[in-house]
Amino acid sequence: MFRAAIEGNLEEHMKRERNDGGWATKSAVRVASNGLKRQIRAQTVKAGLDRDARPGKSVSKTWQSQVYPARRVGSFRAASTVYSKWPRAIAAFEDGAIISGRNGARWLAVPTPAVGRKGNRRLRPGDFRGALDFVPTRKPGVALLVLHSKWGKSQVMFLLYRQVHIRKRLEFGRLAANWEARLPELIVSEWDKRDRRNAAATE
Repeated sequence: MFRAAIEGNLEEHMKRERNDGGWATKSAVRVASNGLKRQIRAQTVKAGLDRDARPGKSVSKTWQSQVYPARRVGSFRAASTVYSKWPRAIAAFEDGAIISGRNGARWLAVPTPAVGRKGNRRLRPGDFRGALDFVPTRKPGVALLVLHSKWGKSQVMFLLYRQVHIRKRLEFGRLAANWEARLPELIVSEWDKRDRRNAAATE
């Protein structure tokens, strides 16, 4: 009888430890995931991408995180992903890129502040129905689209480029590696917190 009681308690204790360990691991992964997301958002803001975004848009807030398993269970195999809802643009700023006109267009048109809006987008050269004049510049690969008013006033509406070089402005790999290296200590910390909560609950 005594031997059976000892075995039964040990099995229950090990089951509780496995459960606590699974939850501690998942909690630690969540802490790391949220920390990485905050740092990536901060780096995105520092790189000026929020400033360059369209009015009312925040590039930094496109960064989201998800911890797996998504259901409410602990797991020693917990994992997370930090991702952007604007992946193609983010990749260009992380790796650097060369942007050219789309669909075979010879020029990439960049609107100036003088260009108005049509609904939720900026006006495009085609919206002016031939009212813009092409003006070359002395700089190779750069030209202007100019609007001439009937009062003789001219205004630059679009800057034209053969191609635009986007320099590398983001670096996320080092941030992710730092949080990955911290996972063991985070798991221990979260496990200790859970042990203290369990001890307090039994007092």
